[in-house]
Amino acid sequence: MKKTTTKEKKTTQSRQKKKKKKKQRIVDELAAFLSKPRRPFGDGHKRQLAEMWGLGGDTFVELDLSPDVAKRGDDGTPLFFTEGDDDDVTRGESQKTTAAEAEAMAKFTQLAAAVWAELASQEGQGQPAVAFDGSTIRIDYAGESTALTPADLRLKCRCAACVAAPPVAAALPPNLKPITFTKTGNYAVAVLWSDGHQSLFPFKAFVPEYLQRRGGN
Repeated sequence: MKKTTTKEKKTTQSRQKKKKKKKQRIVDELAAFLSKPRRPFGDGHKRQLAEMWGLGGDTFVELDLSPDVAKRGDDGTPLFFTEGDDDDVTRGESQKTTAAEAEAMAKFTQLAAAVWAELASQEGQGQPAVAFDGSTIRIDYAGESTALTPADLRLKCRCAACVAAPPVAAALPPNLKPITFTKTGNYAVAVLWSDGHQSLFPFKAFVPEYLQRRGGN
């Protein structure tokens, strides 16, 4: 049987110390990393979406990634309970509302209120009427009319390609015209152009004072 020398013992101990230090360093670095808020999907697109599609900022909410909220979804347990529900029976003592859940509930409440306000603001006025007469694009809304040239409207395009490289008047085809107008939901119109380009314009982007005339904010 081989006898372990003092030198070998010291070498083994030295290796063990190095491994221990390395593990501790990894733990410390991970703890430091987790101690700061992280955005794995970037800073979010709330403002970009609001500006691109003309939707009010209140119709978007941002939620932090939360194990508590995710677990509710996995378990099929509603985050909200209507008045009269027995929370203790339904949730169990271990499922009291956490801070993350409370924050999520507040933001969902904000979102619901914004949706109701959006729907209420659309009552009565209807949607803008958009038509092309061969030379100009006519917009009729709330008793007022507006006229735009095809180029004027095209320059307002906010599709991904045009956001990345904004169109300029000089680069547009000389005989540019819209081929079709298609209403999209209650907030926008899709346009197919003679050069094959497709745009989606929120009414807010080309109808003068659209939100004020509609009764929104």
